Amino acid sequence: MEREKKKIKTALEVALERAQKIKISPKELERISYISKGKEIVGKYLREESFNLKRAFEEYQGEVKECVREGALSLLRMKLTLPKSEGIKRENERAIKGILLLGKDKKKTEKICRKIENLFNIFEKEREKQYEKVKAEVELSLREARETLEEMGFSIEIENQPEFKKRWLEVLERLTEDYEELLREYKKELEF
Repeated sequence: MEREKKKIKTALEVALERAQKIKISPKELERISYISKGKEIVGKYLREESFNLKRAFEEYQGEVKECVREGALSLLRMKLTLPKSEGIKRENERAIKGILLLGKDKKKTEKICRKIENLFNIFEKEREKQYEKVKAEVELSLREARETLEEMGFSIEIENQPEFKKRWLEVLERLTEDYEELLREYKKELEF
């Protein structure tokens, strides 16, 4: 046991020694600080409906403003996710508004944001279509059991059946993977 503690301590010491060797200039530390400030501003923007993002950026100028903007945009891009619920859909809409406001090249930003919004709309429609398809398939496979139970006075909710849940999760996972890949590509296009 003592030997294991010594290994852990040694590994920690090695990590600390390496960290001390890394030289970060005061200018780079300041840059990192402003990037963090941009993320902090966006966090507040996403939490508070009344927060004015444009006004928050008006107090920064020049290179500092660019660093704050970089941090803000990185968090806004990260927040874009496939709309699997109404809450996520609202967050996406707010993130896109922020990206449109902060994007340098307005035309390019608008074009990419439209592609993302279209992707989200197609995903939602396809998700609903696949949900209904799985529901119909499971309903068909359980028809006999359902009819028998209904004759006895019981009702079966297809969506609560283990077979439905299992199949739906499999379909949703495949669907999500395909659309996540496209979303990653679009988010990369926003990195300018």
